[in-house]
Order: sequence, then C-alpha cells, then structure tokens
Amino acid sequence: MKIEEVISILVLSFNGKKYKRIAHLNPDGTERVEWKSKGSNHTLNKSKSKELENEYDLMTGKKIKNPNVSKSVLNMRTEDINKINNKIIPLLKKGMLINAVKNVKEMTGWGLKEAKDYTDSVRDSLKKRGVIS
Repeated sequence: MKIEEVISILVLSFNGKKYKRIAHLNPDGTERVEWKSKGSNHTLNKSKSKELENEYDLMTGKKIKNPNVSKSVLNMRTEDINKINNKIIPLLKKGMLINAVKNVKEMTGWGLKEAKDYTDSVRDSLKKRGVIS
C-alpha cells in the first residue's frame, strides 16, 4: 500500500477560474504536487499544471531573483500578498511602475531594491498572462 501525507491544499484564482494545489509528501520525503479545478476530482493535464505551478511560483516569490525578497514573500500571509497585489496591479496596468514600487515599499517596509524586485515579478507574471504588454 502506498501512503502519502497531504501537506497543503491551497486555492489559486487564475484568469477568473479557481484551482486547487494539493501538495503530497511521498514516503521517500519528496513532494508531489497535483492541480485540480475547484469542485472537481480530476487532475489537470501536465501543461496546465505546469502553467499553474509557474504562476504559483511567481505569486509566492519563488521566481524572484532577490533571495531576500523571495524569503520575505514566503513568510507573508496570503491576505497581505493579495492586498499588495490588489494595490499594484491596477498601477502596472496603467504603466505606473514607479508608483507601484513606492506602494510596495510603503506597504512592506522593504528597501527600494526589494520593492522593485517584487514589483518586477508581479509585472512579469502579468506579461506572461497577456494582461499587460
């Protein structure tokens, strides 16, 4: 019998749809992640799962090049990350990068470089999704 422990379940909104990210701990200590549409028991195909995992990495700071920011984001509550993103995404859509960086700096207490790195990560995510050009 194969026993896996579920170590986390989160819900991610992406392009107006909700998905569940389920992380399992395998007996050998490695993590296995599966993605499902919210309200469904069917695991998504590999390409969609990879797209969602990349988005998750961007949102959680795993893709931020500055390790100090990445670590800070990972220690933040989801509500706080959402609050920051809800404030800066409309600014980024208007091309107001400097104002977005200022907002991140004020809301987090980070230095200018950390705030810029975080803002760039969010902007890159929006570009990849075609929300901004």
